[in-house]
Formats: sequence, structure tokens, C-alpha cells
Amino acid sequence: MRLCLAYRAELSKLLSLPALRITLAVLFALSPALGAVTGPRSAPYSGIGFLVLGVLAVASEYDGGQARTTAMAMPRRLPHRIASTAALLTLALPAAAGCASATHLASGHSTAATTLPAMTGGLALAALLASAAGLLLRHAHGTVALLVGYFTFVGPVLRARFPGVADVLPDLAPVSARPLPVTLAWTLAALAAAFVTYRHRDI
Repeated sequence: MRLCLAYRAELSKLLSLPALRITLAVLFALSPALGAVTGPRSAPYSGIGFLVLGVLAVASEYDGGQARTTAMAMPRRLPHRIASTAALLTLALPAAAGCASATHLASGHSTAATTLPAMTGGLALAALLASAAGLLLRHAHGTVALLVGYFTFVGPVLRARFPGVADVLPDLAPVSARPLPVTLAWTLAALAAAFVTYRHRDI
């Protein structure tokens, strides 16, 4: 019962964040345009938006000084984080499906049956992975810079220079289902580390 109440409170809080609503609006507005220009290859650009979404969902509390208020209202930290992550997934998954669908409809490609589920899953996982990073670093701008730098520069360079490690690196927005288990594993590991850190350190 308490977990359900915490989930509803977290979902309401996320929906009340202006920056998060703006991010979602921009994603939905740009997805068709990106799809028309680059097709499914626009997935990484949408992925950056979902990284921002995930970071904003968590790190904005620390930038705005709301974390202490939340901790006082919900002193049990682990249920709070579970509820917060579930609330983010509730927003991220349909948003990812909508953006992926808009991209494919605008691109006119006939590969939606194979790439649409992978792109949807990849985008949703990007938001969760970013939320874990935001919880660990507790700084919105720094976390966004770190994640965008990795996924747009460091990750591609590593894949190009060391092809053997490509299969163990997270993929921002895959166009096939093959990288999803790896990205899921990275996301779960990051969430576990974030949960443990959040539980034992001062707010």
C-alpha cells in the first residue's frame, strides 16, 4: 500500500516538472522530422533526449534542493527509489514507443516490425540508465554532459577501435534486439549501484 502511494506521489511529481514536460514535447515534435531525414538512424538523437529525461527525473531534486524534503516525507529510501524508478518507466516506455513509431512512420521504412521494439526498449532503458547515473552523481548538468559525451563520442570510438568490445557496451538506441540484453544488464547494474549508494549516504 505504501509503495503504491509512493509510486503515485513520484509519478505526480514527475508530471509536475516543467523541464520534463518540455523535454517530452521536444522529443515528440522532433521525432517525425528526424525520421523523415535520417530514418531509423535518427535513434541516437532521440536517445540523447531520453538521457536528458532520465537525468531530469532524478538529479533535478539535488539541483533544486528538494532531495531533503523528499527524504523527510519518505524516510524509507529503498521503496522510495523503487517507486521513483517505476514512475519514470511509466512515462519513458510509452514516450519511447511514441517516438519510435513517429520516427518509423515518417521515414517510410518497412523494417518497423524488427526495429520498432528494439528502438522502444533502447530508448526506455536509456532513461533508466541516465536516472541511475543522475542519482550517483547528483548533478544534472554534469551527468548529462558525461552521458552524452560517452554515447556520442567515447562509445563510437571504442567500437571502431576495438570491435571485440562492441558486444559488451551499452547501446543508446539499437535498431535490432541483439544489444538490448547488454544494455539491460548495464542498466540493472547502474540502478543497483545507485540504490545502494542512495541508501547509505547522506542526502
